[in-house]
Amino acid sequence: MSMARRFFRIILQCAILLAVAVTLVAVVARFSDGPIFVFPGGPLISGTPTKYESVDWSRVANVREVELQLETPPRSRITRLIIYENAPYIPCAFCTNRILKHWPRELEQDDRVILRVDGMLIEGRARRVANDSAEYLAARRAHAVKYVQPSDIRTSAESRAANVVVGAARLVPGKESTSEQDSWLYRIDSR
Repeated sequence: MSMARRFFRIILQCAILLAVAVTLVAVVARFSDGPIFVFPGGPLISGTPTKYESVDWSRVANVREVELQLETPPRSRITRLIIYENAPYIPCAFCTNRILKHWPRELEQDDRVILRVDGMLIEGRARRVANDSAEYLAARRAHAVKYVQPSDIRTSAESRAANVVVGAARLVPGKESTSEQDSWLYRIDSR
């Protein structure tokens, strides 16, 4: 067997193993207590049930990521958290892309959510904030201050990864470009 053929065979085997591993993690995540990395997880179980009104949102303002679960279907995902005027907001990029994002349309059917943040399970309702509102602009400024710090290595890596995703999203048929309308924002209110 030639060296090139062996090399091709090894690469093919590695690709198959990687595909099986990714598929396995994705399936396991659906039945787990929360998401695993980028894979949506099952219902949030562990944590202390906490009433929305008793949460001091300024205390968790520096938390970068939270787990967000929709009630219907009961799946969870990792997302960023913005605190503006002592209220939690969840940003959503590429929301108009039906291939990349399903949960914004699922929220239209049932807006009940659960946040797991800092060991607390907090029930709420997700209300979409209009993109042209003063509230949207102010909360997005708070997002920029929190997540866009040039000296922060993690933010820099996340920005590069986001740019790759934006470039890939632009290649999706029917999507000529991503616009500000693709970035939505949800305020989480008390139930």
